[in-house]
Amino acid sequence: RTIVPDPEKIPILEQMFRVYVETQSDFKVRDWLKAHQILSWSGKPEWAVGSIRDLLTNRVYIGEIEINRRNKGVEGLP
Repeated sequence: RTIVPDPEKIPILEQMFRVYVETQSDFKVRDWLKAHQILSWSGKPEWAVGSIRDLLTNRVYIGEIEINRRNKGVEGLP
């Protein structure tokens, strides 16, 4: 199994992390998302702060967990 990022979500995720690093506030991330009218992944108009916190601490997103380590370096995998 491999994880393939959704190309449309990559810029949003990158900016969410930037805002968090600059402000150290998941509430500021929520405000940024709302100001830019970015719907939550479930389609709701406003993000829950808990969802933002979960996303920002997701071990896969922050590089603590390596996915598909067995096939690392195998050609032909996406």
